[in-house]
Amino acid sequence: PLDYLWDGTHQDDDLFENLQSAFVGADGTGYFFGDNCYVIYSDGKFSARELIGDDWGMLPSQFSQKIDAACVHPRGMTYLFTGDRYIRYSTSDYRHIDDGYPKSILQDLRQEPGFENLPPEFEVQAGELNRGEAPVLLNAVVVNSRHIYLFMGGDCYISSSAPTATYDINILGHQRNHLAETGDVDAAVVINGKTYLFSGDQYVRYSEAIYDEVDAGYPKRLTTGLLADLQRDIENTLVNAPANALAI
Repeated sequence: PLDYLWDGTHQDDDLFENLQSAFVGADGTGYFFGDNCYVIYSDGKFSARELIGDDWGMLPSQFSQKIDAACVHPRGMTYLFTGDRYIRYSTSDYRHIDDGYPKSILQDLRQEPGFENLPPEFEVQAGELNRGEAPVLLNAVVVNSRHIYLFMGGDCYISSSAPTATYDINILGHQRNHLAETGDVDAAVVINGKTYLFSGDQYVRYSEAIYDEVDAGYPKRLTTGLLADLQRDIENTLVNAPANALAI
């Protein structure tokens, strides 16, 4: 749920039930767009709801009604997409749209910095979808330091800043470990001689009573590993139980 990442989203259920798009600015401020309106998340709390058309510079009318997708490029430009058009901001105060915008997603987007390496098929698919009175071309845009991912018509198109990249091999050996990082143990249980410690969204297991080494392959995520582990250990407990034992 969004409330796990952005505390307080439940306070405006109507906006977040009809959430159209969102992005995080370069300064860490979050922007969430619903029908005709938006809210800002900053300093751990949400702002009051505001009309899109009242801010964001001199917006064309179609952008004041909804924002289909939004993203911030690593170079600092912010893009808002609606229907078959998009606008760009080069400053973080979002008071002025860059000159020459809005532009056409179909005809101009592949000329933008970072979007140049979109495959030609992107424009073909955009042309197929660009029909009717109110087409929605882009469902979402996600950006990281190297790639831009555009979700359109059930497909994902990727533009990479370079065909290859070099990474430090040490990152391959790093695994997030909530228990080691925080020292917090939320719960613990012993099943079939094995000890489980739960911390955040992860857990670790010890098969030995001296607790000097976590079992290989841990920590694991609660949502993907716990059920199988517990089921296996509980079954082993029942198999090894005395014949006259009562299992509850």
